[in-house]
Amino acid sequence: MSSMAMNKLSDKDIASVKKAVQEFVKNTDTRNVKGLEKTMSERSTFVNTNAITNKTSEYNYDEYLSAIRNGKVGGWERQLEILNIDSQGNTAVAKIACKDPRMTSTGFVTLMKEGNDWKIISGAFYLDKNN
Repeated sequence: MSSMAMNKLSDKDIASVKKAVQEFVKNTDTRNVKGLEKTMSERSTFVNTNAITNKTSEYNYDEYLSAIRNGKVGGWERQLEILNIDSQGNTAVAKIACKDPRMTSTGFVTLMKEGNDWKIISGAFYLDKNN
């Protein structure tokens, strides 16, 4: 992983944020809806901008899970790199890059601590071909 800018999170919280992001990406890649439900807040929203098709898609929690179920989103393995984590209080933002041999998705995942767990509350992703 690249350098991390972490403000005011304990080592345990940093590990939990990383794990939530890793599980979110893995479960999207494998279309594991039950796994995604554990990492996402029911208030989650997502925006995907696809530079290849020049289209933007927006999803709330239920729409995102439905898009996973019906194969509109996810379903291929990517390499995750967490580029940066920044935080304040019970919120964190992770900048990530997910790469496969043809494409890279760069995004910002926002998380909030709910009880003892870090849950994804939003994501904004930009998908483009590799150069």
